[in-house]
Amino acid sequence: RVYTQRLADEFASRTQQSIAMAQEQAQAHVLAQAVAQKTQALQAALSEVNKLNLELSKQTITDSLTGLFNRRHFDHLLENEVRRAAREHRSISLVLIDVDHFKKINDTYGHPVGDDCLIQLARLLRHIVRQPPDILFRSGGEEMALLLPGSDCAGALVVAEKICSLVAASEFCYPAGCLQLTLSLGVGSLVPSLSTQARELFELADKALYLAKNGGRNRVESLSLGNREPVDWG
Repeated sequence: RVYTQRLADEFASRTQQSIAMAQEQAQAHVLAQAVAQKTQALQAALSEVNKLNLELSKQTITDSLTGLFNRRHFDHLLENEVRRAAREHRSISLVLIDVDHFKKINDTYGHPVGDDCLIQLARLLRHIVRQPPDILFRSGGEEMALLLPGSDCAGALVVAEKICSLVAASEFCYPAGCLQLTLSLGVGSLVPSLSTQARELFELADKALYLAKNGGRNRVESLSLGNREPVDWG
């Protein structure tokens, strides 16, 4: 009887231990599921936050009308790319692009038509320009810019001439009709040194743009560090 009772007690004890272990395993499984669900929810929330941050970051550097990079980002990248070109001892070019007589378009057809033209122009430029490494910007109003890291003056001129001719041959349509646009483009090129400032490249392109406008528009002019001529600003 004593032996039988011991076996019964041992069996009961093991049964209770098995039940307790099963309960612990069940609780651990439930806890693991809860942790996994919370982890998944947290990852989803973090992913959404990252998407929102990326979208917000994109909005801060993008022109809302054309979808090109904005002037703020232009200034930032121009500085960085000039520094990098100096470190790597290579050429860098900048093309400034201005829509000829754009004020007349706005005054004659209205600003919505002018906006449509800029949107279509940005789309055409994106189609022409290889990106990366070349980078397009809307630098303000009807002005756009094309930064060409690694391109010398000859290479930048090829791109600028292509843009000028293709835009002149294109139609820019709005609900009531279509318009022809022409561009004036100024190309500035240099091989910067470590002391070169980004504004030096911008000034070259800006002076070349002035020459293009002063020379009759619908044309490309260029200046490089080796052939800068004094410009009479009147």
